[in-house]
Amino acid sequence: MVVERVHEITLPTGDKLVIEKEDDEDKSVIISLEDNNGKWIQDLAIVEEEWSEIGSRGHTTIPNLFRVFVYGNPENDDCTAVFKVSRRKALHER
Repeated sequence: MVVERVHEITLPTGDKLVIEKEDDEDKSVIISLEDNNGKWIQDLAIVEEEWSEIGSRGHTTIPNLFRVFVYGNPENDDCTAVFKVSRRKALHER
């Protein structure tokens, strides 16, 4: 699996909030934290389109629904929460 960095934000501490895209069918993004030297500290969250299995044929995505995996424990890399987010209609342009 190939991971491509798509954006980074430098925080006031010098650490970086990094957004990477996985080259996979799930179209997921990884949000992680790096120190000011570019060394990975921890994943914060993975966001992907919600999907459903279709027997032996693989899976299909579910429109307008996302799954968020949160990694909130500073002691290990275990996922601490999983929840679903429904897409809402755009309220206004930014």
